[in-house]
Amino acid sequence: MSAPQSHRGIILVADDNEANRELVSALLTAEGYQVVCAADGQQARQAVDSDSVDLALLDVMMPGQPASSFARR
Repeated sequence: MSAPQSHRGIILVADDNEANRELVSALLTAEGYQVVCAADGQQARQAVDSDSVDLALLDVMMPGQPASSFARR
């Protein structure tokens, strides 16, 4: 039995397009990152507030809360 692999970091992928979320999530997971996904700005804000996110990849034109509002907080 091998030792559990540690992840390289936690990345939030926020996009209202499910195909985009799935593609980016699969690519990042294959590279060893832990991925948290959000379908809109409100879910993204909740993920940032509740998880230890190292990096957030945000769709600029996202419903619920625009990505630009993250920079203001």
